[in-house]
Amino acid sequence: MKNKYFILTLTVLSLLFSIKFIPVSALTGSDTLNLEESIKSASNKNSELSILNKKIEICDEKYKKSLDEKNDGAETSIETLRKGNVYPLQRKKELEDAKWNYEEKRNDVILDTERLYYLILIQQELIDNEKNQVDRLENLLNQKKKEVELGSVSKNSLRDYELSLESAKNKLQEFINEKNKLVMELNLKIGNPVRKELYIKNSNIPCEDLNEINLDNIINELIKKHHSIYSIEAEIEYTKNDKNNFIDINSNEKYDDDIKDLEDKLIELNYNLEDAKKDLEYKVISNHNTILNLKNSIEIKNLDYENKKSLLDSVIKKQKLGMATNSDYKIALENLNNALADYKKSQLEYYIAIQKFKFFIKCN
Repeated sequence: MKNKYFILTLTVLSLLFSIKFIPVSALTGSDTLNLEESIKSASNKNSELSILNKKIEICDEKYKKSLDEKNDGAETSIETLRKGNVYPLQRKKELEDAKWNYEEKRNDVILDTERLYYLILIQQELIDNEKNQVDRLENLLNQKKKEVELGSVSKNSLRDYELSLESAKNKLQEFINEKNKLVMELNLKIGNPVRKELYIKNSNIPCEDLNEINLDNIINELIKKHHSIYSIEAEIEYTKNDKNNFIDINSNEKYDDDIKDLEDKLIELNYNLEDAKKDLEYKVISNHNTILNLKNSIEIKNLDYENKKSLLDSVIKKQKLGMATNSDYKIALENLNNALADYKKSQLEYYIAIQKFKFFIKCN
């Protein structure tokens, strides 16, 4: 099936800072799973893709058979006519539907694999950052306990530090649980045992952006060539042929009921066609608005990151002057790392949304 993208200009954004992921494990070589291997495994192991691929083969055989039988006049008169101008068109539509369903599912598998892969990396960063926070709070609590022993502070003052530490430990466990959930989901996709430990290779989220695009041109092109439109129009074509076949052999009004049924079907199909065109228009505008909102979210997250970065720089300068403690530095660094993780999550959402939009506006 030949697919064609609309003219959609994509530019690689220059990031204001270099985005680096912390690997889930220090293991390298054959023990490390990369994104390309993950996508390949997910595509090869997906049972729905295997079934859809088999369906393409079956539909292709049926289509070829319908072409071979096109001039076979051994059957009844209506069957002879149908073999000429109904069955070949019907089988071709079924073949193209099967191909489209396969491509649609394959795109979903690829994007979901990418999403899980990058989320695991982001989650590991959150875990590492929270571990540092737990260590810092434990050290702070131990320091306060020593002050209690020395009598410089009240024992009751420890409660706030204990609660902060307990909260950080709970949050750390939540991050670990979420990462384990993501790993299990990815294992299922790539055909691994569910609880197999994964060692994820470092990878950066691709950065793409949509330049100014003409939505009206995209919509006009879609309502002419999108697969959903082709599929309905193909059914209309062979249904019209079938109706005309019955009209041609309708002696003594023998096939009046069949003709009426086909006329009703054509009315329904034409309504479906108009609904499909409206649905395409709605989805193009809605999906594009979603992308714009996600882009705004990225800009907000980036501003927050830059703000946390400035605060860290300020703490470092104060520390050199003896006006800030090492604990102040660690807090500022934790805030910076959390802001960076939030930025990456918004960047991932944006990337996935663009890829889905690109696939949606494909044509036959």
